[in-house]
Amino acid sequence: MPWVNRILVRAEEQVREAAMTPYAIAVLLTILTFPKPAALVAIYTLGIADPAAALVGIRFGRRKLSANRSFEGSLAFFVSTVAVAAAVLTWAHGRRAARDHRRGAHDRLAASALRAPAAPDRRQHDDPALRRLRDGSSRRSLASSLA
Repeated sequence: MPWVNRILVRAEEQVREAAMTPYAIAVLLTILTFPKPAALVAIYTLGIADPAAALVGIRFGRRKLSANRSFEGSLAFFVSTVAVAAAVLTWAHGRRAARDHRRGAHDRLAASALRAPAAPDRRQHDDPALRRLRDGSSRRSLASSLA
């Protein structure tokens, strides 16, 4: 559908490679290579901090660091990256704490189920009243022995 490409793709991207292909490859390799929190920080930084830096740099950039970079845009990138990293790592820590809590409860339950039964209390077996009851003596003899 060529008419969709004319709407969504910039004119210079119609004749050369769009930035979407390397971005998709970078995201895929990041997901496959790094632990989930690190991959999420990297992907969200590309998706949030880079556009924020461009918008702030174009709109408010007064002090130039180089031809295409401003101090204000770089500061927006840094602040956005810190916010993304804090949000992702807080989320990951909360998930890990919840998982460890559930795992800890499961481990405690399994440990209590596997725990060896306590040694029988010898006093119960030495009680003459209980011995008579166990041997089938009448309740009257049991009551008289308890009195």
